[in-house]
Amino acid sequence: MRDDKVCRVEFEPESTGEAAVREAYRAVEDGNGRVHNLYKAMSLSPGAIRPADQLYRQVMHNDDCPFEPWLRELIAAQVAMICESHYAIAHHGENFHEFMGDRQRSEELLQRVRSGRWEEEAPKLQAILTFGEKLSRRPEAIVADDIGALREAGLSDKEIVYLAQISASFAYWSRIINALGIALGDEPLGLAGTT
Repeated sequence: MRDDKVCRVEFEPESTGEAAVREAYRAVEDGNGRVHNLYKAMSLSPGAIRPADQLYRQVMHNDDCPFEPWLRELIAAQVAMICESHYAIAHHGENFHEFMGDRQRSEELLQRVRSGRWEEEAPKLQAILTFGEKLSRRPEAIVADDIGALREAGLSDKEIVYLAQISASFAYWSRIINALGIALGDEPLGLAGTT
């Protein structure tokens, strides 16, 4: 789904001449020299751009992450759906489709996640989605039993830590996107727009 809302924040380094913005943009350019609208909207706080991008890369594109890439993207897409962050849904939904490699199955699973009906999925995936939903909607309600349920479903402690980091970081991203009205514009979706 493409979001045609007008981006409320546009601030190009060329118009300001600020070296800090240009440097931050260079650090987060994709393989084609493009800067995502997300980072352009953050340009009034250029010192936050590179650390935010590094956090994203560490939780989503770190070889140490125990989750398969499709599952990382599904967790991200779930949070984006809960927050109704159309920019993040579009990018990470598309990545999920690409990594899963079965468009029919991935569309079906995204529909289940969107509707909150994943009881037909494997117990481990059910537990991941249940925890991700609770952390996104009611973070104050997380208790030790929630961690116990993840362990009972077969998640290792390392998987639990990554699940929490991906879910929490996408709550941040989704809120930044929504707060600043960031739109896709002509950005290529998903993997086509990454380095």
